[in-house]
Amino acid sequence: MPRLKGYRFPRVVVTDKLRSYIKPIARQAQRFLAAHDQINAIFTPRRYRLTANSYRHARADAFSLPTDYACEMIA
Repeated sequence: MPRLKGYRFPRVVVTDKLRSYIKPIARQAQRFLAAHDQINAIFTPRRYRLTANSYRHARADAFSLPTDYACEMIA
């Protein structure tokens, strides 16, 4: 690795000395991603089963749902 002029490596790295803080976050992320994958598989239209026109219609409906819900909540 080329050394940059005027750049020095730190002599001491200051940390909070808490090594276990990464483990719970990793477990939570793993649980979230596992659940998200299953839920996403349910609501994602299977493109190979739809015609192009049907797929476009399904995507348009999916993108309009949050807007419709927001309008209902405001009203």
